[in-house]
Amino acid sequence: MKILMRYLYLIILLGSISSGLCNNIIGGAYPGEFYTNSFYWVEDNTISYGIAYSPDCGRTLELTSTGLSALLNAELLSIASPGLCYLHYYDQINGNELVLVQGFGQYFTVSALYFGFFEIIQSGFTLNQVFMIDFDQDTLTSTLYRSEQSGYESYVVCTFDSIKVTSIERGINTGEIYLTSYDFRDNLMHILHSTDMGLSFTDYPLPIEIQLPGPVISSQYKIYPQSNGILYIGKNMPYAFPKAYKLYRYDTWTQETSLIWERDLQTNEYLFLVPVFSNGIDFIVQKLLYCMSRWQLVFFESSDEGTTLVQTGSYLLDATYTNPTYLVPVPADNPIPANSTSSNIHVRSNVEWSVATESDWILNISPTQGDGHTELTLSFGINNTGVDRSAALNFHSDTAQDTILVIIQSGDVPCSDELNPALSIPYLSCYPNPTKHTATLRYHLTEKCYASIDVYNLKGQMVRSLTDGIKAPGTFEVKWDGRDDQGIPVSSGVYIVRLKTPGRSISSKLLLLKQ
Repeated sequence: MKILMRYLYLIILLGSISSGLCNNIIGGAYPGEFYTNSFYWVEDNTISYGIAYSPDCGRTLELTSTGLSALLNAELLSIASPGLCYLHYYDQINGNELVLVQGFGQYFTVSALYFGFFEIIQSGFTLNQVFMIDFDQDTLTSTLYRSEQSGYESYVVCTFDSIKVTSIERGINTGEIYLTSYDFRDNLMHILHSTDMGLSFTDYPLPIEIQLPGPVISSQYKIYPQSNGILYIGKNMPYAFPKAYKLYRYDTWTQETSLIWERDLQTNEYLFLVPVFSNGIDFIVQKLLYCMSRWQLVFFESSDEGTTLVQTGSYLLDATYTNPTYLVPVPADNPIPANSTSSNIHVRSNVEWSVATESDWILNISPTQGDGHTELTLSFGINNTGVDRSAALNFHSDTAQDTILVIIQSGDVPCSDELNPALSIPYLSCYPNPTKHTATLRYHLTEKCYASIDVYNLKGQMVRSLTDGIKAPGTFEVKWDGRDDQGIPVSSGVYIVRLKTPGRSISSKLLLLKQ
């Protein structure tokens, strides 16, 4: 019957004008970047398969085709490295296979073949680290495994009695994982949270309003971890009428739950979310719309948790589809700290390009040209003027649209006392910046007054209160260890450090980079 259905499906596919399908979507290493797979399309009566890569929230979609038919039913697993991800394929006869997708979707390397019949596979925090789940139907026991060799030589991390784990998600911080699970003892869905690679877990039963009746399949729930104990939970109800999708915000500390938004979906319409908690983008939303005999891919982005969706791209995959050329430079930090002397630009492109600037404070650009994806380094001096300065980088290509990237170096007074001999005005500085662990916040007061230093995220929410009280004139230091007021490590990103005194407020941006 399965073979017959496969042939029937093939006949329908070949009989259509064009077809395209996407199985899943994952975020890349940079804001707005994602991969999506399991495309198929017909060209000259031949079925082609491929992965698609977008550097810019779906505005540009580049297809990379391959002869691997396993792509049609495979799953993409993210890796925290630029240009890399896993493709996981499950063979009912041979077991699991992992393919390493390299070069931003350009080529493939078989990483592991047939390493067991685990039900769930998820990439870990290093290139070859993999988490796996096995479920014993007879004993109703789930077992969490971990491998440092892409699935080979796995060992048991822990077991869960009377629990069926339905998904594994990596958290914001290294070693932090979340499991969605169904507990047969109370017949409810739970979230299990670990900060130590699965050695211990905290159990959070899902709120009643999120629960679905009976054991669920992995595709019905999807969690999106944020920092400070906040989770977004996607609830897919494919068998409801009308078919629906709901997105919740869940605070594991307060147990508060709120419905962010909900969407009624058409019968053959699907929805995927990719969280990108930086640069004002909360989610990239992908919808597959079945229209006549063609599949259409539509991409959206949102900066308000999905309340407002802005379409970024729409594509019909058929024999006429041609890969677009693109040139997308992304600054590592913008604005650049005043005391920095270099900064990186991530150039994402599939064409030859060059870059130049007329700015007199950019001392060197290396390299000044490239062919495809490149890391570019800018060199300059410390900005001790007290005024922000900007530079326009002109990226040119003969085949892609030219791009102008404006970068800014902050004018905040650097932390060096030699650069501030008079100390005649209050100031605030952060170093090292960027920081991977602990940052020192140095501030100067010219008179005795009340002063406070607080850390905010880019949404304006206070993350940490570091100090407050009456201070004498002088220079002081306080350290921030990258944790919030509850002692929980926050995610990588840009944070605002604010010094408040009567009648004056001074802010400085701090870039936190977690390993």
